[in-house]
Amino acid sequence: MSGAMIFIKEELGISDTQQEVLAGILNICALFGSLAAGRISDYVGRRYTISMASILFMLGAILMGYGPNYAILMTGRCVAGVGVGFALMIAPVYSAEISSAKSRGLLTSLPELCIELGWRLMLGVAAIPSLALAIGILFMPESPRWLVIRGHLPKAKKVLLQISNTKQEAENRFNDIKLAAGIGDENNSLAAKENQNGKSVSFFNIGLGPVTWVYSSEIFPLRLRAQGASIGVAVNRVMNATVSMSFISIYKAITIGGAFFMFSGISIVAWLFFYFFMPETKGKALEEMEMVFTRKSHRDVAAAETHNNTR
Repeated sequence: MSGAMIFIKEELGISDTQQEVLAGILNICALFGSLAAGRISDYVGRRYTISMASILFMLGAILMGYGPNYAILMTGRCVAGVGVGFALMIAPVYSAEISSAKSRGLLTSLPELCIELGWRLMLGVAAIPSLALAIGILFMPESPRWLVIRGHLPKAKKVLLQISNTKQEAENRFNDIKLAAGIGDENNSLAAKENQNGKSVSFFNIGLGPVTWVYSSEIFPLRLRAQGASIGVAVNRVMNATVSMSFISIYKAITIGGAFFMFSGISIVAWLFFYFFMPETKGKALEEMEMVFTRKSHRDVAAAETHNNTR
């Protein structure tokens, strides 16, 4: 959008404030879209939620590509923003749930790598891949993890046989997913309930490129993954909106160099936090990571109880 803004300002004659609002409004609308998408994806499934995101973004792209005045351009930006909120939440979740541990990082980061060029072409051409995605996703299998938590075990197993390298791998993944969903013995059900109550959830959101969507779609337990990811996207969109709607004012106050030094300092603080406090997820199955966070949560509770007893 920043590349297109130069031409938008020249053609429509908008002010700096209108530029900031136009740049940031997408993130505000994406905030509401992402919050709604978590619940919707749990109810209708991951695939249909992606289709909804594509249709919304297609409509927004058409309005922006047409964009004869500021009002219509803003309307299209808002509609596209809701679609972006849907897509940013559901695409990484679906990619993480459908892919193997080996390829999950690459597939989950792909949405962040998509860029658009040009002004009207950049904003309008997105309708074509959105339509293709809306149709193409209907031929893709549903997330096996969503099928399991909805009780469709035969369908989940069939999907796993399609996307796994071997039958044994599919069987192992199926058993792990059932364990995470609380389908098994009494102890497994108890562990699942603890996860559902939020005892094993560590929540955060970042703005460090593709790894944002990879990590945020990995760390939540199965029953809370879509809703947790939707909150993560919402926080991300709030921060993006804050930057977009204040950047011109900031760089005029402290220069462009000063603004980027400030953002770099924030990134360094974030890097230190993730390096020292967050566990590595590379190569681990989603259910395995769920157990890692569960064990960590239990250790923290035990340590706190021991400290209180000592006192």
